[in-house]
Amino acid sequence: MCKFHKDVAREIATNEAGQFDAGKYATALVSMALFRVEQYMPSMHGCDGFNPALMITKTAKEALASSGLRRSQAEIQSYLSENMAQLRSAMDCTAASMPLTLADLNIPDRIVQGGYKATCCAQPDPTENGPFLDEAVVELFEGYDDASKKWASGTLSLVQTAHDPKFEAIRMAAEHFASQSGIRDVLQGMFERSLASIFQSAEADLAAGHVRDSQGCAMCRGTQQSSNQTFNLG
Repeated sequence: MCKFHKDVAREIATNEAGQFDAGKYATALVSMALFRVEQYMPSMHGCDGFNPALMITKTAKEALASSGLRRSQAEIQSYLSENMAQLRSAMDCTAASMPLTLADLNIPDRIVQGGYKATCCAQPDPTENGPFLDEAVVELFEGYDDASKKWASGTLSLVQTAHDPKFEAIRMAAEHFASQSGIRDVLQGMFERSLASIFQSAEADLAAGHVRDSQGCAMCRGTQQSSNQTFNLG
């Protein structure tokens, strides 16, 4: 999953006191998967935002210029400040309507504020989601250009029923959250500004050594279904 999505989802799931809620994060992350890099910058398909060197190339700079997303950092921060409370309030409404713990959402993976933990003793990896969310952010949507679900040039929507019963709870949570009045538009605005901010800061981030190895974006790898995968729902 891209840094463009994760940064926004983490903010939604972290309250003003700095307390992080993993279930809210998972719900926000799936909801953010409505929006994809190639919808704005087709030539940057596959870029997950974690390696700034990929975002300072000629191709990347031309893609950003053509996207119409470039904004000042002040405008980006202003939008974030003005709209984050609405997103958190909507997420609280979803949490009041249905349980959002990782267990209730059937998510067996270890997810903390710093990222995915492959084992209980592992350091959290901010570039990874874990197998469950990797599958959810691909398979819970329709409107792709191709059967492999690697590319979406147009608008995506949540499926009416999850491809696997284990994913129905997170699908319902994302649907409840993103369908509240005005929320999808605000999420799109957040994604657009996240793209702009991360691309625009790439040179400074590279100079500062803010580079992370990653396996690439799960969404860009396409279909994630695994009929042999075992989930611990307890």
